[in-house]
Amino acid sequence: MTPEKTALIPIYREQWRQIGLSIAQIDRPQATAAINTAYKGINPKSKIENPQAPAFIRGIASKI
Repeated sequence: MTPEKTALIPIYREQWRQIGLSIAQIDRPQATAAINTAYKGINPKSKIENPQAPAFIRGIASKI
């Protein structure tokens, strides 16, 4: 890794920390679209309707 890229690590770490600590409301349509796109690579027939629904959260938790 170049020294320039190494110097960027703390900056990116802080950006992701702020994202992880955020309590802002999600943009549901954008989140749903992103999750559906990711799941299509895993299972083309899967479709997520509401990423905050309890059943969705239980389904994710059961796979961990």
